[in-house]
Amino acid sequence: MKYQVILAIFVFVSIAAGSRSAQVYPDTAWENGFTEPWHFYSDHYPKEAATVFKTRWSLMEHEAKETHLDEWSGLYTLGIFDLRGYAFRWSPDSGYVYASVDACRANVDGVNYGKVRLSGNLIEMTP
Repeated sequence: MKYQVILAIFVFVSIAAGSRSAQVYPDTAWENGFTEPWHFYSDHYPKEAATVFKTRWSLMEHEAKETHLDEWSGLYTLGIFDLRGYAFRWSPDSGYVYASVDACRANVDGVNYGKVRLSGNLIEMTP
């Protein structure tokens, strides 16, 4: 239940944050480490945002394997194997990344990322 609440919050934050306009046409599909490879064809975010997303995602995956993270940090997904999926990954050191995925085309049509600050019982995330 706690995972669904956190993911629902970030779906809302990402939608409320708005989108940017640009075309992203990568050379190959990107291996995300937990589902089929994703493509980054979208007019909702610039190529630089896709690059930052992929870099942070990979760094957080490495951190999860190599270090002991906060009990809440890690990968959260919702409907990722249905028609539409959402993936959210975060760590105290590297911040967070969020992807909205068209599962039929294995295409990331929305990304968001930012910083994380822990303070007592509060987890503050800033896009």
